[in-house]
Amino acid sequence: MVEDLNRKAAERAHEDLTEFTRQNFQAAFQSGQIALRILILVNGGAAVAVLFFLSTVAAKVSVAQISVVASSLIWFVAGITCGLMALTCAYLTNLYDANVGTSLNQTWEYPYNRPGRYTHHFVRVSRYAHILAILAGIASLLLFVVGMLDVRSAIILLGK
Repeated sequence: MVEDLNRKAAERAHEDLTEFTRQNFQAAFQSGQIALRILILVNGGAAVAVLFFLSTVAAKVSVAQISVVASSLIWFVAGITCGLMALTCAYLTNLYDANVGTSLNQTWEYPYNRPGRYTHHFVRVSRYAHILAILAGIASLLLFVVGMLDVRSAIILLGK
């Protein structure tokens, strides 16, 4: 009887931990999606701001001076591209994580779920996609910073 009570208490604790872990994974995925979308938005907004700036100074400066500022757009475009790559890799991470779950063989004996034929492959691809998503997201942020520094130096050159 005491064993049954302990087993039920352990099952409740396991279920609570599983639910806690699931909620944290879900929050992490949602936070990551939001962060990647913001990176894309910020890079796109910066590119639009540079284009707007160029349109306002176009009549006042030479074509060579405009091209110095315009060349900074490539950093923001690269940042948008890296952000889109990161979103794609995040999607692939989620897809292959789901494939891990469906690839497990369910049994009636402990541990009740065993790796299937493709489980290890899905785990490996999911990890690679996750790492690529993180790296592409970091690259997007760094490209934004480099782009802003490039715009700053180009504007300083326009003032001389």
